[in-house]
Amino acid sequence: MNKGAPMYPDDKDRFIMDPLKEQLSPYDYYPSNVAAQKLYRCVEAMRDILNDLEDAAETQAKDKRRRKVKRLFTPICCLAEHVINLLNDIRSNPDTKRLLTEDVNVLADEIEQKFSEIVPHQHGQILRVIRNKMAAHIDGRQKPDEAHKLFSEATSAQVGLWIHASITVIADLIKLPIYQWTTGTDNPNHFLILSSNNPFPVMPVFETENGVMKRILGALIPQNDPRKEIQNLIFLIVTKSQWMFRKTDPQIRGFIEDSPESSWAKSLESLGHVRATC
Repeated sequence: MNKGAPMYPDDKDRFIMDPLKEQLSPYDYYPSNVAAQKLYRCVEAMRDILNDLEDAAETQAKDKRRRKVKRLFTPICCLAEHVINLLNDIRSNPDTKRLLTEDVNVLADEIEQKFSEIVPHQHGQILRVIRNKMAAHIDGRQKPDEAHKLFSEATSAQVGLWIHASITVIADLIKLPIYQWTTGTDNPNHFLILSSNNPFPVMPVFETENGVMKRILGALIPQNDPRKEIQNLIFLIVTKSQWMFRKTDPQIRGFIEDSPESSWAKSLESLGHVRATC
């Protein structure tokens, strides 16, 4: 009787790879399909946002804090672009679409529409204009009083709302079964694959010979996975951005676990409510 491959708890701490680490770890999660690559770019922008939020939160002087808020425009704009790129992959990439039900395409359209109504990321809109003229570089043709007027068009609460709208969409998109990650073991001839289309996180261990996969040796149950790591990143961003809002400003005020019968696209309701109150 075939008892199947053995399964063991993973003894490694694994995280989504960070290209700015001085020493990369073979045990990190590396994106190994297009959807995961696009999600990874969102993660990198979120890491930069969190770093800038923490820096700004430690500053009490208003003028110094405004200068630190200006730094946020570049990663927020990047995050918005990568959110749209991931939505586009969901709708147009055959390898991604085959993992999804037909209704996801319609919901992705609706999410992008509501997201773009709140986050002014398109050409000529305030987020992109300030990023291009004042944050990513300084426009040499812009007069100082024009720069002051331009930056005054975006309050801290608005900037915070753009961040919260972006991570609200990410919180939905990480639920989809479309991401694949690879990671390593102590044996250079072994590698593991973690696919999000498995409701129970498990990583098959593959053996290779001369770069060719030979067989599956078993499986490991990870201590943590990319979805949990991204959820924790979202929680941290919400916590560290509280200084940007007044009590009455639209913002993420808490988290509710999805019920089994609810739609994965909870951001449609959240973003729709924000749009109605703005």
